Amino acid sequence: GAALAAGGRGAKLSSQLLAFARRQPLSPAVFNPRRIYEGLGELLQRALGETIQIDVQLPQDPWCIHVDRNQLENAVLNLAINARDAMKGEGVIRITGENISLSPEEGCRNGIASGEYVRLSVSDTGAGMPPAVLLRVFEPFFTTKPDGHGTGLGLSMVFGFVKQSGGHVQISSEPGQGTVVQMYFPHSLEPESQEAPPCEALQEGGRESILVVEDNEGVRGAAVELLQQSGYTVLTAEDGDDAMLMLRTGLRPDLIFTDVVMPGRIKSTDLAQWAKAQQPPVAVLFTSGHTRDILSSDHLLGNDIHLLGKPYRPEDLAQQVRSVLTARVSHGD
Repeated sequence: GAALAAGGRGAKLSSQLLAFARRQPLSPAVFNPRRIYEGLGELLQRALGETIQIDVQLPQDPWCIHVDRNQLENAVLNLAINARDAMKGEGVIRITGENISLSPEEGCRNGIASGEYVRLSVSDTGAGMPPAVLLRVFEPFFTTKPDGHGTGLGLSMVFGFVKQSGGHVQISSEPGQGTVVQMYFPHSLEPESQEAPPCEALQEGGRESILVVEDNEGVRGAAVELLQQSGYTVLTAEDGDDAMLMLRTGLRPDLIFTDVVMPGRIKSTDLAQWAKAQQPPVAVLFTSGHTRDILSSDHLLGNDIHLLGKPYRPEDLAQQVRSVLTARVSHGD
């Protein structure tokens, strides 16, 4: 238990630092800000306490934005918790949304490209910050809170997430006048994404066959054991070359679970191309300690693939495998 807890803390810290460096794995989709708040309102009130009043002001018809919903919710929650602490647990936190069009002059003045944006703001009436503190608020590990009451990563994560999403973030504050944090997200003209229906059997195992392709023996063995415990038939390959040889000699698994970066001539994307060319196509789930953005920029992965980040928990693996296999069946593959 202690080892799992330590591993979890390490993974969380890595995720927070990746967020600041704009290298965290994102799964963006097109959302209406109103729909995002509908799922966040109750969580905010529970997290902030009964002595905090939340005043939400969103336009009747807000523009859609292309963001990772979970990360945006985390950003709003981080900002709201900071606002609560600044007001010592009592007061009003305002969350506002606006459709705005920035002219080239306005964009230049705000340090952001001109165009149409949704501006989401979180404001408080707390103690505010002096200029010297304001200059450092986005630095990782910088915090004015006492020991044990903050990591100094909350605002840096917000900064990195917004920038990685193609947006812009501004903060204004004066001692005794409170603080306002504004996040600008580009207006998306794409149709709003539909929520995937929940799968009741998502956590359950199955009888399908899975080819595990992983060059690290320890990681490979752990994945095999976890999948076998869920009832799957599991075959293994040490790298892409070994896996392709098995596939070309007649192996037809239901799913290929493959590391992204491996030694050898055959790359994981070659395995995915083979899988896509089959009739019916073979499902593929990638796993990697690298992030989706880095892999995409290296042309290893597209935005439509399934990626399980390392390190992963047993339940994460079971859920992702089941989800990918279920999607394959529902799409008629």
